[in-house]
Order: sequence, then C-alpha cells, then structure tokens
Amino acid sequence: HTILFGVWVSRILQLNETAHELDGNGKILFAVETIIINCQKIMNMYRGVTHEHIYEMTETEMKITEERLHEAIIDLEDHHQGVYLGFDKLRHLRDEYQLRDLWEGSSLQEELFIDVRVPKLEEEQSNLWLMGNQFAAAAREVLHNHEHIAKTTNNDLSQDRHWQYVMQNGPGELANKYQQSLSGLLQRDLATLEATTSLGWGLMVVDLIVSLACIFWSFYLLKNVSQARHMLFSVFLVIPSTFCKALAEKQVKMAEEEAEGGADGGDDDDEDGDEEQQQQQQHKPH
Repeated sequence: HTILFGVWVSRILQLNETAHELDGNGKILFAVETIIINCQKIMNMYRGVTHEHIYEMTETEMKITEERLHEAIIDLEDHHQGVYLGFDKLRHLRDEYQLRDLWEGSSLQEELFIDVRVPKLEEEQSNLWLMGNQFAAAAREVLHNHEHIAKTTNNDLSQDRHWQYVMQNGPGELANKYQQSLSGLLQRDLATLEATTSLGWGLMVVDLIVSLACIFWSFYLLKNVSQARHMLFSVFLVIPSTFCKALAEKQVKMAEEEAEGGADGGDDDDEDGDEEQQQQQQHKPH
C-alpha cells in the first residue's frame, strides 16, 4: 500500500507542475496585453490624445501607468522563464517536440524597427524564447526612458525602436505564438491527466489484488492453525479414559512412596548416630 501510494503521489505532483506551467502561460498573455496597453497609453499622454473622463496627462496618472507597466514586465519575465526553463528546476520542456520547436526553433517572424534617416521595418526569423526576452527588454526601456524618448522624438514615441518593437510584435506574432504555446500545454496536460486516470485505475486493481491475496493468505494460515488444534484435541480423545486414570493413579502412588522413603531414611540416620556416640563413650579410658 505504501509503494502504491508513493507512486500515486509522485504522479499527482508531476501533474501539479504541468498545471503550474499552463497557468503561467496564461499569465504571460495577460502581461503582454497589459504592456501593450500601457505603452500606447504613455504615447497618448505625451501627444495629448486623452479624455478627461478616462485619463489625462498628469503626474499621478503617469505614475500609476508606470507602476502597472512595471508589474506587467515582472510578471512576463517570471512566467516566460518559468514556462520554458521550469519553475522549480531546469527542464527545457523535455520531450514536447511541438513546444520545443515553438520556443527554440526559428518559426517566428520578428519585426525590427531600424531608426535610420529613413526608418524601416525588417523581418528576421526568431523563436518564442528570444522574442519574449526582447519584448520584455524593449518594454523596460520604454518604462525607464520614456521622458528622454519623448524629448528626442518630439513626443512621437513611434520613432523609437523599443516602442515600435513592443507595438509591432506584441499584438500580432508574439500573442499568437503564446496562444499556440498555451494550446500545446493544454493538450499535454489533458494527455497527462488521461494517463494519470488510467494509472489510478491500474493502481486500484493492483491494490485490490494485493488485498485479496492478503485475505486469502490470512485465511489459509488460520485454517492451518485450526487443523493443528483439531488434531491435538483428537489425540486426547483417542486415548482411553481408563488408561489416563491408571496413569494418573500410578504417578500419585509413586509420589507417596518417594515421600515415605524419605521419612524412613531420616529415622535410620538418627539411630546410627546414637549407636556411634555410645561406642565412643565405652572406649574412653577411665
């Protein structure tokens, strides 16, 4: 039972790890969306594209936006690394070839903003691991340097390559590939759950067989003990009662004779001792 319970617990813990990765991938999508919204909001505030009932360009509103953007970047980095590398130990997605191709291959089209005299966009092949890291780094640049960027671009953040990287890659390619990763993790977890269910039924069958074997073995041992006791009682029943009585009377008589013999021996010893004393007195010189 202990071994079966240990196998079941280890399987449940493994399923919990995969569920943690699935949840982390979902939080990545939420963080990417939050980063895109707040980067666009920063540009709108610098350009005056605001509304008094929604948000305006104030120091308090900018501080709130920076805090939200910072929290989203932290969440993105933590869960991005956790899904790919593992939250508790180094894993690299093991043998999930579809996910590994998505995270490590070159199936993604990354758009790069080249801020030269005539700005342009170029495409390069990349993967989800590199693009996610670059996306977080670009968002962090916007967070910490948006004032400098606004001054150098005359409040037009679209002329900055970091802001462009966030806006060009986040809503399209990056979000779609994160959704594919989420779908792959979900399919993997469903397969793992099905295998865990089958394993649970198998362990129940094994446990039932072991329990029945223990019950039959205990019954067999008790049956042997009962047979041995029955044979012992039958031996006493076969012996005639007259023989048992005679044997008992004989033992009693032998015990009485031994007791009487011991008493007679003590009297003889006393008489011999008196005779020896009389002889010694007669031989003494007068």
